[in-house]
Amino acid sequence: MSPAPRPSLPGALRALAVALAAALAASLAPLPAAAAGQGLVEQADRHTWDGRLDEAVALYRQARTHSDRRVALRAHTGLGRALSWQGRHIAATAAYREALALDPDDAEARRGLARVLSWRGHPQEAVALMQAQRERDPRDREAAWILAESLEWMGRGDRARALLRAQVAADRDDTRAAGKLAELEAALRPELRVDLRDFQRSDGLAIDEQAFAGRLPLADGRGHAGARVSQATYRPTASAAGSTRIRVQRLGAEGRWRFTDRLEWNGELGLDRIDSVGAAGDHDPLTWSTWLTLWPRDGLRLDLSSARSTFDSEITLRQGLVATQTALSADLVPDDLHLLHGQVEQTRYSDGNRRQGWALRAQRRLLPQPRLWAGVRLAQWRFEQPGQPGYYNPAGYRSVELLLQASGWAAPGLYWELRFAPGRETEDGQAARDIRSGSAQLAWRLRPATTLELAYDHSSSRTQPGSGFARGIARLTLKQRL
Repeated sequence: MSPAPRPSLPGALRALAVALAAALAASLAPLPAAAAGQGLVEQADRHTWDGRLDEAVALYRQARTHSDRRVALRAHTGLGRALSWQGRHIAATAAYREALALDPDDAEARRGLARVLSWRGHPQEAVALMQAQRERDPRDREAAWILAESLEWMGRGDRARALLRAQVAADRDDTRAAGKLAELEAALRPELRVDLRDFQRSDGLAIDEQAFAGRLPLADGRGHAGARVSQATYRPTASAAGSTRIRVQRLGAEGRWRFTDRLEWNGELGLDRIDSVGAAGDHDPLTWSTWLTLWPRDGLRLDLSSARSTFDSEITLRQGLVATQTALSADLVPDDLHLLHGQVEQTRYSDGNRRQGWALRAQRRLLPQPRLWAGVRLAQWRFEQPGQPGYYNPAGYRSVELLLQASGWAAPGLYWELRFAPGRETEDGQAARDIRSGSAQLAWRLRPATTLELAYDHSSSRTQPGSGFARGIARLTLKQRL
């Protein structure tokens, strides 16, 4: 048997070339699909920067299931960005978390997640993310900015200033950090405040009040101390004691201190000098308001408070009646769309009466800009000794109100806010009646250090403190940083 013919050299070379071509073709086969995926993401990026966010979201969602991991990562990150720009922060959070599941080291996804968490009212998690990012890359300007912003929104302006000072010292060209630092440093200047109010009540009692206050930040803004002087004049239409006016002067002090990221104290203490102007009934009661706030975690706030106050009717002022309230409240903010508030309270009156009650409020944000909220508020309380003279104290009281609130910026430096709350209230033994309350406010920054506020509030609800009469309050406030 003759041996098989040996392949010629040209034939062997041709076979090798065919094999190499086949292998190269196999390796390059995924490239058209990957290139198509990259093109899809790039088109979505262009739509995002052009403000065509709905189209961008659709393309990102199409690309995020791509088999190429790099394409899917870019699509998830871009989707988070576009959704956040639409104000859809819950969906944006999910997109960024999916991006980090693909690549836990992706800095862009980590920064995007921290940003939307901060916007959603979860600054503690945002701070932890950006602190870790800065440990990985101390020169990350965007991480420094998000961290400073989150600290400020967490109420730790002192920590934000320290961070930005270090950032500006290390990176002199970071103008954004320098600008934010200048803004926060300006808030450390002492503040003076003038407050003028005019009250009108349905029983004819007219009240006008003037107040002057000063506040001095402490420990780089970790706390503050201040003083307040005010005078209120009450003018009853008819007085059983023959008094045409009652003057209440208050000299008070206030303070705040942030112990940790999670614990803060606020307090006010005042001495009220009640002068019945020629009639009997002068008194000097001590008043206060103090509360301790705990944030156990992001989205949950607890307040334990105590307050002692006087009333706003002729009888109670001449009697020197005071009420001391103790309350525990909780605010649950699972995201930037929902708010739940609950409170239980007990109030003791110096005439021996006592009140116990509770209130619940639930709200949902309907629009991001202008910010539009809708919700409901329920309240109920009872007095142990109903029918005492001088203030509203039925045996039992219940109310339900629909809450509507809108706010936004009419122009740079000009903020507006509107509130309206129609409802029904019932007291024991009486028929239910309609109630309504509302307010309008404008805050105008005249200069960087000067703000003027104009506001009007009206309420016919007896949930308001004191007498239970309908009232309107006009207010003008001027704030000046020195």
